[in-house]
Amino acid sequence: YAQLMLALQQQMPALGENEKVVFMGHGASHHAFAAYACLDHMMTAQRFPARVGAVESYPEVEVLIESLGQEGVTA
Repeated sequence: YAQLMLALQQQMPALGENEKVVFMGHGASHHAFAAYACLDHMMTAQRFPARVGAVESYPEVEVLIESLGQEGVTA
């Protein structure tokens, strides 16, 4: 995951203080969906300016919207 975050960091746009990028994966009922939550957790823990969600598994977009609002993210 650390290598993925490094690769993503090199592709990130310039962001304002209250902005983050949201990456959305498809998700699945397969146990591998845990990778989305793991990557999202690492991004949050390392104050990476992005979050990860999944359309058909966790973390759902509603969870991200609530969490980003609590973080003061506006865009």
